Amino acid sequence: MRKKLLVIGSAAADVIIRIPHLPHSQEDLLVESQHLSLGGCAANVAMCLKALDIPFDLFAPIGSGIYGDFVAEQLQQRGIQSLIPRVEEANGCCYCLVDESGERTFLADHGAEYRFRSEWFSLLHPNDYEGVYLCGLELEESGSQALMNHLRDADYPCVYFAAGPRLAHISPSYLRKLETLPCLFHFNEEEAIRYFDSDDYQSAAAFLSKQTHRPIIVTRGAQGCFIQAEEAMLLDAFATQIVDTIGAGDTHIGAIMAARYSGFSWREAGIFANRASALVLAHAGAQLNDDDIATLMTLLKQPR
Repeated sequence: MRKKLLVIGSAAADVIIRIPHLPHSQEDLLVESQHLSLGGCAANVAMCLKALDIPFDLFAPIGSGIYGDFVAEQLQQRGIQSLIPRVEEANGCCYCLVDESGERTFLADHGAEYRFRSEWFSLLHPNDYEGVYLCGLELEESGSQALMNHLRDADYPCVYFAAGPRLAHISPSYLRKLETLPCLFHFNEEEAIRYFDSDDYQSAAAFLSKQTHRPIIVTRGAQGCFIQAEEAMLLDAFATQIVDTIGAGDTHIGAIMAARYSGFSWREAGIFANRASALVLAHAGAQLNDDDIATLMTLLKQPR
């Protein structure tokens, strides 16, 4: 039987708040709308893999309280269950402020969903998996050392690492350790420039790709994405009308994982992921809708 993928990280409640623009100090704004949605980087990736019929396990703490109950219910409705038993610590939430351009700004209240415990890792059997997803947000919380120890010892064939927007809050020793693993780094353009401390992130990505023996992927918004693999590739974005940008990066790396699992080349995987992220940008929240899934499944199942 073929091995699965493993998704490690957070499942959270997103409170999506639409406003005309980010408020200034002492400014009073009226909220245009707000709603609660399932989010968290790992949950978004898991939902992408689930929608595309890719076998995986979710390894995510789910806490208590109104947000923990909401997350548990939403995952259950989608037929997704975490390997980690429910914990008593309260789940946090993420306030997603979406302005008129569709860009989002996050105010995160981290809770149980980001805090891993060393004893949980005994639940995992690394030989069951051919790849593992990890987000950088988990590496700034308590339990990060246990998580890094697991990655060191588990010897996964590929670690799909979404660096995330808070690189400055991750221990440099963790990042250096990831560079010694078979780790695929996935950045947006701003994150890549920050990580490499250079506007010439393409040359820096080529160097890191040789060191990790895995591609480096940089998403570039309306300019598509850059992939440094056997060769450097600039892959165009798909035209779309942006409703909000929530979950676009998570969908992109989830689609990369799905495409590679399905036998796509890196170029084909990048084009497929650009298509998936364009679809999720066109509606509110981080989830693919039924039409999106049908479109992507047609592409994924085409004879190779």
